[in-house]
Amino acid sequence: MDMVKMVDVEIDRKLDLLKAYPNLYSMADYHLKKRGSRLIVKIAGDICDALGADAGAMAQAVAWIELFHNFTLIHDDIIDRDGIRRGQEAVWKKWGANQAILAGDALLALAALGQDCFRGCILERELRAYILTVMEGEYWDILFEERTDVRIEECMEMLSMKSAETIAFLLRTIGILSGLATTEVQKLACLGDRIGLSLQIRNDVGNILEAYRGGDSGDIRQKKKTLPVLYALKNTNRDTVTDAWKEYTESTGGDVRKAAEWIVRNHGITCAVEMADKYREEAMSMAGGMAETVIPNLNKAILTEKIRNDFYLCSGVVDFVS
Repeated sequence: MDMVKMVDVEIDRKLDLLKAYPNLYSMADYHLKKRGSRLIVKIAGDICDALGADAGAMAQAVAWIELFHNFTLIHDDIIDRDGIRRGQEAVWKKWGANQAILAGDALLALAALGQDCFRGCILERELRAYILTVMEGEYWDILFEERTDVRIEECMEMLSMKSAETIAFLLRTIGILSGLATTEVQKLACLGDRIGLSLQIRNDVGNILEAYRGGDSGDIRQKKKTLPVLYALKNTNRDTVTDAWKEYTESTGGDVRKAAEWIVRNHGITCAVEMADKYREEAMSMAGGMAETVIPNLNKAILTEKIRNDFYLCSGVVDFVS
């Protein structure tokens, strides 16, 4: 059985516990029925294959991360007022924001039931740090919506605390459960960070391009300071970021399509994609640089090729947050 199927079994087993609470179950089941790209789970499977690790021994921990991730998605949709998730109405749009908060909390409670795999070892401390890091990153993401002086360096730090931290923690967890030395676990975490950064930047690019093609962009509507936006602001050569933001808002007048065209015109997309490519190259280099005793050369070559071409770091735009 592959990682996706094993994790699905774990999640379905936990979801069954909610059947005694039909209202919570209906919302959680609705959200989880369309499980998106399963990127986290697929990356976990590929890393286990590369390490020669027992995927079955990792399934409970990976299921916990997947459930926690879905908890954050339900709450993110409320915060960002995004009405669509995985091609259907977001939970908050269907049931209301207050009920959606409870649905997210229910998934967090289910995740808590699977924490046994983290107890009694270094992972228990890592788990606490991961949860708080993601929440701190979300705080900064929200705060940036109101600021007009956000710097690219601040944006990258925020991304490291949110999406990238999830992949870093995933790989760190697999390394620890596989019994790797601390130095090798840290190398895996760094690899996860680069993968996560590249994925999130590509997702942010895709959000802008959706509006450029005539669709909607929650990021633009919410005044998100994503990397494409910040690069476009920088490329105006205004004296300050605040001055550039003023030009951006005045010239686009709140029109999502005009805003996307302005970002493209000021090379925000090009610069962001170049940064995503940089992190992809770093991820490939890190995978190739792992010790042969950790990842055999043949597996290393396969993993490096997947990073270069496969579903989670391809040249196109990937919807990581699905």
